[in-house]
Amino acid sequence: MSIQNKKKYAQLHGYDIVVKDYTKAKKYSDDHREGWQKFDLIKQVMDEYSSGDWFWYLDLHTLIMEPDVRIEDLVFEELNSLMVRNLASFNPNGLV
Repeated sequence: MSIQNKKKYAQLHGYDIVVKDYTKAKKYSDDHREGWQKFDLIKQVMDEYSSGDWFWYLDLHTLIMEPDVRIEDLVFEELNSLMVRNLASFNPNGLV
């Protein structure tokens, strides 16, 4: 269900999707193996698809609940609200 959810979302918005199974790799032996293997997979995918502009990691415990919303609309909306466009009012030291 989770993978199909993401495949439909990617197809709807023209995104590429890569599905990797990291449960077969046994590189890490501790209890936190899954957490560390995510970093290895992300790096591997970024190396394989080096022409990609954006990478978005989602695991099997997630579902996209609003498939009509494009991820870049959310990201850029948030970035625009955080950006300082008038440097005259920008105070990097936080002083008044």
